[in-house]
Amino acid sequence: MKSIHWQYPCSAAIAALVVYLPMLVSRGFDFWLLLYLFILLPILTLLLGLILLVIGLVKHRAPNRAMVAMTLIYWAVSVALFMNVSRLRPTLRWLLWSKEFKTTVLLQPNMQGQLKHAEWDGWGGFGSDTTAYLVYDPTNSLADVARKKVPGKFSGIPCEVPPIRRLESQWYSVVFYTNEGWPQGANENCQ
Repeated sequence: MKSIHWQYPCSAAIAALVVYLPMLVSRGFDFWLLLYLFILLPILTLLLGLILLVIGLVKHRAPNRAMVAMTLIYWAVSVALFMNVSRLRPTLRWLLWSKEFKTTVLLQPNMQGQLKHAEWDGWGGFGSDTTAYLVYDPTNSLADVARKKVPGKFSGIPCEVPPIRRLESQWYSVVFYTNEGWPQGANENCQ
């Protein structure tokens, strides 16, 4: 019985990471996700399938297990990344750009009754936009709320929101419900 040469399946896993991770941290997340799911992933799968077919036709035998494992592992890693995008994306973006975002938020003037914030992320389209904000909470009053992972209306945030995510002490990611955003003026309300 032949053993699998693990360098090929490992290469497929690394390739999936290299292709997928830039999309996770990009600012145009929607575009890159659609590009990956509907163009890049099918093309790469087709190429791997063609390689397996050519090997089978040229060598007049079934492709070796390593080549089949490459295809399966590439898909498995892609699916695992896709299924965990809501956990991975904020963490990776925070690791890469926290200093830039912190500076932007801290330079904002104090707004009576509201926490300092800046747009952190967003996705959607076609009339269904979702916005996430980076929120600075100097008293860490959102820490318990983030730990409990409950939706609601919280002090310093003008709208009801889904569960808040803690990025680090005093810094939180707050996602507003679809088509809602942080009111810009005194007369503007949450929908």
